[in-house]
Amino acid sequence: MSKKLAIIVPYRDREEHLEKFIPAIEEYLDTTDIDYQIWIIEQGNNTHFNKGRLMNAGFDLACESFDYFCFHDVDLLPEKDWEVGAELYNPPSAIAHLSKYVQQYGYRPQNPFQFVGGVALFTKEAFAKINGYSTGYLHWGAEDSDAYWRTQQRGVHVEQRRGKYLSMPHKKRHGYSDPNDEPWGTKNMVRFGEIKRRAFAGEDVISTDGLSSTEYIVVGKRKWGRHVWVAIDFYDGEVESFVYRKHWQNPHPFFFDKANAPAPFLGGRRTVARSPAAPRPRFNKQRLSLKD
Repeated sequence: MSKKLAIIVPYRDREEHLEKFIPAIEEYLDTTDIDYQIWIIEQGNNTHFNKGRLMNAGFDLACESFDYFCFHDVDLLPEKDWEVGAELYNPPSAIAHLSKYVQQYGYRPQNPFQFVGGVALFTKEAFAKINGYSTGYLHWGAEDSDAYWRTQQRGVHVEQRRGKYLSMPHKKRHGYSDPNDEPWGTKNMVRFGEIKRRAFAGEDVISTDGLSSTEYIVVGKRKWGRHVWVAIDFYDGEVESFVYRKHWQNPHPFFFDKANAPAPFLGGRRTVARSPAAPRPRFNKQRLSLKD
C-alpha cells in the first residue's frame, strides 16, 4: 500500500499565486503514483502572519489520515523538465528538503545548507521529534533556519534533494516593517540568535515552542476532490476578529465556485495544548468533519 501525502500550504492573500500553484502541483504529481491531497491552511484574521503556526495547525489537522507531509510555499512551482522527476516527492526517511534550486535566487543553492523551508517533506515521527516549527517568527524569515537548527539539536537527518522551482514574484505585504523600525526579517534573525543563546544556557526552548504549544480555532472549511481548505484563527486568550468570514461567504474563492461548494462551516473550538510526548487525542469529528 502506497503512503499518503498531505501537501500543506500556509496561506493568506495570495489568490493570484494559488490559481497557478494548484494546477501546477497537480500536473506534476499526477504523473506519479503518489496518493496525495492538497491542504490550504489560511490564516483567517488580520493579525501578523504566522507561518509556523499555520504549518503546525495543518499537520495537526491532517496527521491522523496521512503518512508523510509536504510543507510547500504557494509561490514555488516545480519545473517539469528538470532532471529530477517523479521521485522528487517520494517519502523521505525523516526529512527531505526539495527546493534546492530556486529561480528567485538565480538557482544557486545555499552553501552551507542550513534551512528547512520553501518545500520540505517530513515523516510524522520526524516532525513530532523536532516539535514542528517555532511559532515565534512573524511574516517571513528565520523560521526555516530555526527548523534546521531543531533537526541538529534533536539528531534528525535532513536529506537535500535536487528539486528545481520557478518562483512567482510578489510584494511583501502585511507589515513588512514597523514605522521607523527594522524589517521583520531582521527582527526574526535577532530572535533566532536569542533562541540559540537560551538553548546554550540550558533552556529547553524546543519542547516549549512549536507543535505542542500551537492552539487554533477552525473558522471555516471546504473539501472537494483532492483539495481541502481550512481557515483558522489563533487562540491567545481572546478570539481574534474573523475578518475573513465575509470573504468566505461572498464572494467565494475562485475554485470553490468551480467545485460548486456549499456554504462553509463556521465555528469550531480551540485545540488543547499538549507536550510532544503526550499521546495524540482523537479530534472532535463533528468539528473537523470535512463532509459539510
